[in-house]
Amino acid sequence: MLSLNNIKKVIFVFGITFFIGISIFFISSCKNKNSEVVIEGNIIGAENKKIQLEETYPGFIDTIVTTKISKEGKFKITLNGIENSFHRLKIDNNNFIPLKIYPGEHIQITATYPDISKNYQISGSSESEKIKKINERLLISFYEIEKRKKIVTDSSKIIGYNIDSLIHVMNVEVQEIFENDKKFIIDFIHENKNLSIIYLGLYQYVGISPLLKIDNDFEIFEFVLENLQKYHPDLKQTAILESEISKYKLKQQNLKREYLNLKVGDLLPDFTLKNTENKDFRLYSVDDKPVMIIFWASWSKTAAKEIPKILTYAKSTPQTEFIFVSLDNNKDRWINAIKSNSLHGFVNVCDFKSWESPVVYLYGVKKIPFYISIDKNKKILSFGESFDKIINLNFDDK
Repeated sequence: MLSLNNIKKVIFVFGITFFIGISIFFISSCKNKNSEVVIEGNIIGAENKKIQLEETYPGFIDTIVTTKISKEGKFKITLNGIENSFHRLKIDNNNFIPLKIYPGEHIQITATYPDISKNYQISGSSESEKIKKINERLLISFYEIEKRKKIVTDSSKIIGYNIDSLIHVMNVEVQEIFENDKKFIIDFIHENKNLSIIYLGLYQYVGISPLLKIDNDFEIFEFVLENLQKYHPDLKQTAILESEISKYKLKQQNLKREYLNLKVGDLLPDFTLKNTENKDFRLYSVDDKPVMIIFWASWSKTAAKEIPKILTYAKSTPQTEFIFVSLDNNKDRWINAIKSNSLHGFVNVCDFKSWESPVVYLYGVKKIPFYISIDKNKKILSFGESFDKIINLNFDDK
């Protein structure tokens, strides 16, 4: 029989259950609200176009959501959560905005289509705003370099113009731009070591030239990984970078085991590579002359910086044969770099295998620029990464 006491107990239990249910719903609602991401804005000129949010990885892009921009140019994307990764908002391959989104962010964007990558404004996402500042800085550098390219192109049409001298001046100025941007990125990484976007700093370009390369800037790659592991262990790109560095270390270990150990006084092994006319050039075909071998590449700004010193020294030592061995993998870029650096008067060879070239293993080249000097009998006089040390040698046969 249902008594008054039983009714009270039922009401009491129901009350507790109802209270707990409401509490769970309230907590769940707050949690969902805190993780909700809203991206909205107005893009003039892109009315009725599709816009999509993508997750980006090195060499891979995954579309998260696609929506349509209204006839007024407005759009809104709402997500219940977001993967800890990097994203971009894209209309097409030439119009996108890079983002680092965190749960709970309400991001506001305004832009004008086309060229939204160059003119967008963003708020509500502090790290996305920092990415924008990096892009603005590098975009200015890109325009400065393009300006110098146009000067060279226009001047080359003037009959009798000393184009080689102009190219040298322009190369020096471009190199200075590159070095300043590289310092800017490295400083940015150190100053923001607790932010996930330092990962993006490793992969910034000026034009087609990467500011940082793992071969030349391994310490900064390790610094980024160390701090991502500390502050952002669950970021997807942390695992990707860890894998990249592990593979690089393994590659270097293998190279060390396979490299020839050069010694002063030893006979330098012969090699044969194709020259700019696609004809075989053999080192031992150089008779009765001391030789300087320079390992370089069109993409190496460090190597390019040394070339003016090499050219100056070459004029003072006409008895020495200078051989430029390139680690390029693109013939057009190699040929253009030979012209722009005034190297056409020297022996230029390349097999387009970059670091996998047999000559790299043969001579133990681990970094460029790298120099080997030999006497007229093909015996090693000196070798190393510093041209200033190499030129102190006496190349005369003793």
